[in-house]
Amino acid sequence: MSRQHSSFTIVDADLSMADSITALEMACFFLPLSKRGVLRELRHSKTVFLAAVPVCGLNESERGTPTDVLGYLFYRQITDFADVGNLAVREDARQLGIGTALLAEMRQRCLGEGIRVVQLEVRETNLAARALYRSVGFVEVGRRPRYYLDTGETAILMDWTL
Repeated sequence: MSRQHSSFTIVDADLSMADSITALEMACFFLPLSKRGVLRELRHSKTVFLAAVPVCGLNESERGTPTDVLGYLFYRQITDFADVGNLAVREDARQLGIGTALLAEMRQRCLGEGIRVVQLEVRETNLAARALYRSVGFVEVGRRPRYYLDTGETAILMDWTL
């Protein structure tokens, strides 16, 4: 399944994208997943891994290189709820609506699977991510003090009721 936007398409990520996703992990996170961790998530039966890839032409057949990942989101389906692992967008591709599009695609898929609540943790200081999550309907439901091992920073717990 893919959903095309003006400059990118949301697709199911696959193993060919592992290097690009790993590079994005390294660029975006203090404690990034290793390539092995990315591959583990791509292979996990309960993980849904979405990627935004560039569109080079006017139609799907002219889409950009599928391994050139602009952004991604993965989540695990756990009984009747989903838990977001990571969402990242390449710095030069921010403000194009990729994060919002990834979240919208996740919402549609979760609703199709009967999932009604999505959960995540976000760093307290990651104001851009928190604003994005609030803009689609996530609400703060708790805090985990000293959650992040690298800085001792608090994690903000957020839920999205679909």
